Amino acid sequence: MKNYYEIFGVSQNADLPTIKKAAQEKINEIKAAFKARDYEALGITQNADIKLAAQTKINEVKGTYLALKSRKKRERAEFYSRIKLKEKKTRIKLARLEILGWILFFSLVLFFSKFDIPSDSFLSVLMEVVLRILWFLLKIIGSILR
Repeated sequence: MKNYYEIFGVSQNADLPTIKKAAQEKINEIKAAFKARDYEALGITQNADIKLAAQTKINEVKGTYLALKSRKKRERAEFYSRIKLKEKKTRIKLARLEILGWILFFSLVLFFSKFDIPSDSFLSVLMEVVLRILWFLLKIIGSILR
């Protein structure tokens, strides 16, 4: 779900008249871009239908305003924006964990390579199991981040 407040460029504690004014300004910007045939301002390519793009953007702004106008929908939008923020923080923590995990993995590989351990010993098998489990966990964390 999009962050409705970012579309208008207002803070989350903005009152309804401020949101309405920001919506009107956004619609006026879109109309001005349409009249000036400013494809870049509308975010479309030269061979796209400019009228359709402008109408779509205006409908998006109107829908966003209606969503923020309704108290229930506004609370839902705030809830989802908080979830997005928590998700972003979680992804940062996972990325840090992945980096630390790779550092640990290669440190263990270097540490174990210093010893001359027979390949058929229990310690050798244990080292291999530990490294494979760590490798597997790092791959899982990496796939979550992507």
